[in-house]
Amino acid sequence: MPRDTSPTTLEDAVLIAFPWLVGGLAASLPLLLLPPLADRRWEAMIHLSLLVLFLFALTWRLGSSGDRPWFYGREWSEDRRRLATAIALIVIVTGVTALVTIASSAALQYQPSLQFLQLLSALDIAWVVAGTTLAGRALWGNVPAFAAGLMMSIICVLSIGLYLADVGLSADQSWVVDGSKMVTLVLPFDVAAAVITIGLTVIASRRGSGDTAGKSPVV
Repeated sequence: MPRDTSPTTLEDAVLIAFPWLVGGLAASLPLLLLPPLADRRWEAMIHLSLLVLFLFALTWRLGSSGDRPWFYGREWSEDRRRLATAIALIVIVTGVTALVTIASSAALQYQPSLQFLQLLSALDIAWVVAGTTLAGRALWGNVPAFAAGLMMSIICVLSIGLYLADVGLSADQSWVVDGSKMVTLVLPFDVAAAVITIGLTVIASRRGSGDTAGKSPVV
């Protein structure tokens, strides 16, 4: 059986993401030396903001990897391959972000519940920011995609910031779970972000196969 010598763009994306993972894990080590603050809300928000900048930059770096749909070995329509390609890229960004979040949260010596909040927040933000940025790039080009991804990042971080500012942390700096505040301050942003991201991703997957021709690369 002849060997498939077509471009392995999925492999290329993984190879691009791997140094970012290693760099993020390495950057977490010095955080062990930082003394904890008396009120860790500001520290948690700065940490989350840096994680979002990291995942946004990684998404931007990976953007051109999905210019050609992957999964040509499967008998799928072009639209389905484009959708699967976008999902795969989102999974890569989200997975790398999760591992860096776990390492950096542990290095900062957060209480376990606060580590869990940071992980949930980073995962929630990672997939919508990555999805919005990639879909925006496919639909409108680099500049609108950058603006859309940045706006999504700000809104998502702001929702967590509003929750922490209102509810605060416990005496031992653990996450205080307040269901009513989650419903009013966090979930509306989450639902809106999810609807926007899914909608844009589906629309982008249905664009004409020649729409990406002539687009300037991200890198």
